[in-house]
Parts: sequence; C-alpha cells; structure tokens
Amino acid sequence: YRQRKYLNKPDLPKELLEQAQSVDSKTLPVAAPKAEDMSREEKPESDVKGRKPFTQQLKDKFYNSRSYNLDKNMFSFISGSYGVVMTVGALLGGLQPYFWHHSTQLSMYLGLGSSEMAVSAVFLFLNSIFDTIVGIPVGLYSTFVLEEKHGFNKMTMKLYWTDKIKGFLISNAMSIPLMLGIVKLVRWGGNHFYLYVWTLLLAFSLVMLTVYPNFIMPLFNKYEPLEDGELRTEINKLADSLNYPLKKLYLVDGSKRSSHSNAYLYGFWKDKRIVLFDTLIKNEKEPELECTTKEVVGILGHELGHWKMSHTVQGFVLQNLLSLAALKGFGNFVSSPDMYSSFGLKSQPVVIGLTLFFYIISPIGAVLGLALNSMTRKFEFEADAFAVKLGKSEELKSGLLKISIGNLASFNVDPLYHTFHNSHPTLVQRLRQIDVESANKKVE
Repeated sequence: YRQRKYLNKPDLPKELLEQAQSVDSKTLPVAAPKAEDMSREEKPESDVKGRKPFTQQLKDKFYNSRSYNLDKNMFSFISGSYGVVMTVGALLGGLQPYFWHHSTQLSMYLGLGSSEMAVSAVFLFLNSIFDTIVGIPVGLYSTFVLEEKHGFNKMTMKLYWTDKIKGFLISNAMSIPLMLGIVKLVRWGGNHFYLYVWTLLLAFSLVMLTVYPNFIMPLFNKYEPLEDGELRTEINKLADSLNYPLKKLYLVDGSKRSSHSNAYLYGFWKDKRIVLFDTLIKNEKEPELECTTKEVVGILGHELGHWKMSHTVQGFVLQNLLSLAALKGFGNFVSSPDMYSSFGLKSQPVVIGLTLFFYIISPIGAVLGLALNSMTRKFEFEADAFAVKLGKSEELKSGLLKISIGNLASFNVDPLYHTFHNSHPTLVQRLRQIDVESANKKVE
C-alpha cells in the first residue's frame, strides 16, 4: 500500500531531474559513438547522432514507468497471495502425506521398491510436476500480459514452453540426485550429518559455478564472442589494467526473450568471462538508449568493482555459513515425531522434513533477508565508488540513467518498502553517492 502511494505520485523526484540535468550538461550536445557501432567499425563523428536530454527522456517515460511499476506492484501482491494460499492449502490439506502415500504406491508399481530413497525420488518428481503446474498461470500472466503490455516481452508461446520443458528436465536431473544424496547422508551421518550434507552442498555449489554458465545457460541463449572493434579493445584494456583474468567476452541474445538490458561477469578462479546483453548496445526501437562504448566500460567498471572487492566471494561464504547453521538446526527436528505428525505424516521422510523445517524457520529467513538486502545495497555503493576511482563517474551515471529509463525503473520509491524489498539502491541514491565519491576523489 505504501509503495503504491509513492508510485502514484504525479511527478518525478526533483533530485533525479537535477542529477539528469547535471549529466546532460557534461555530455551534450556531443555524444560519443555508440558501442554497437564501434564494435564493428568506427564511424565518422558527423555520422553520430546526438541524443535527447535525459531530463526530457525521464519526463517522456515517467507515465510509462509509473504504469509499469503499478502493474508490477499489483501483480506481486496477487501472485504472492496466490503463493501463500497454495502453500497453506497444501500444508493444511495434507498434500505432502498424500503425495508420499501415492509415491510409495507408484514406486512399488514401477519395481523400485518401498525404500526411502526410491519413494523420495518419485515424491520429488511428482512434487516438481505439481509446483510447475501451479506456477504456470503466474508465469504466463507475467510474460504475456504484464511484460507484453509494457513492450518488454519478446518471447513466443513456443519459446516459453520450450524453456519451461528444458527447465523442468534440467532442474529435476540436478535436484533429485542431490536430494537423494542428502537423504543418504542424513540417515548415514548420525548426529554430525549436517557437516556431511553441508560439504555435499558446498561441493555442488562449486561445481555449478562452472557447469551452469558453460553448459546450462547456452541451452537457453546464444553466446557469441563480441566482434573486434573499439568496444572489445576498451573492455580488454580495462580488464588488463585491473589484472582481471578475462578469457572470453560474450554478447548474449537477451533480446530473444526481453528488451530489458544488463551486463554481468562470471567464472571460477582464473577463468573469467564478461557477458553483455545485446539490448545494452543495440536498441532499434529507441536508439538513444543504446549505451556508448564509454558507458559500457563505465558499467563494467562497476561490475569489476564487485570482483575486486570480493563481494561475490563474501556472499558465497555467508550463504554457505547460513546453510550450515540451518542444517545444524534441522538436526534438532529431523527425528521429531511431533513435527511430522502435526502435518498428517506417520513416517518421517527426510525430504518432507526439510520442507517443513524451512517453513517453520521462515520468520528467521525474513529477518535475514532484510540484513542481506542491506549488505547487497552496501556492495552496490562500494562497486560504484570503485568505478569512480577508475575515472568512470560520468560514464557510469549516464549508463545507469539509460538502463533505468529503458527498463522503466521505479523512480518514486517508498523508503520503508525499499528497505525491506530492494537489494539495490534507488537510482537517485546511486547518482547522489557517485557525486559524493567524485568529490572525495578530487579532494584526495
């Protein structure tokens, strides 16, 4: 409700317009060559068209942004309520015992026997089918109504269902063996099972750091090496200056599914990659939102700040420590007859016990989520400050403005809602802090 009140405000934040005007004063009337152009061949300066001032772009997009975020806000409320109703209904309606009973029968019918491992495998598969079916209405509405209405969706119905089937098969191929390993270790590991399970999850996470981007993501999108040109040269220069072990530089066809834009880094140890969404440097519908070479490099300066300051490593370590603590807590419940009988279960299957346990500690998860959001917002400010130290402040600011305008970001945000729900600072907060860091850099 509070956020909707802010979204319904009739005007842009005054400070945002002032920040945009400041960027305009330093970047207009001459615009740098577009990264999309420079990745192929350099064009004469006379061929490069200027852009509309950011202040005007913000005003032009404001009502579209407000409408989009109001729709997203309502959709989030309705889909969240739908999820709660389905979860509570499943718990109180005895869906878990029902699935377990029929999983036992199906396992025996298939000749797999009635062992906990065999029944758990069937249960997980049936549960996955149920979750997928329950999530389809939400996914269809989000993609083909909400995103379509506001001009972001590029998916066809065929691609949607192809993705859904691929995701279902890959998810089950990975999660069912992992969960069966957890069941085995819980039964075998005695009072210290949580250490063995944690080690398994840690090893799985490390393997997935390589497997997911290199083998799974290419099943959904096409990753091509960025063409030779000024953009590639400048990115390589930036990486070399920071000793970032860049091995591959990709352009991904994000436009196949959505017109939202982004860029990210990934890789393990000395095998690092950078991925640019094609929508970041090519926007046929709104060419003025295409990022220039300098803006792309500025944005990557921010992303490399996360790497340089080990934000990803810190997040990974914290996530695994929390996982260890949760597994230790689960040790106090795994053999508790009361927890299982309270939900209609006569036996004590590990896979259901884990689900019930995480429902029980969900209030703790909400508090931890608040703390984690605060931490990630701090990381974003630090990464911005890193880009400023690289001398990329104005390029980063204009790049952030283009991405925010193109993505129809929310410009009026309730502070309390922001604290609880957002993992990134608002655009105004980031632009303001970049100015502070720039001033500090000049003093130094």
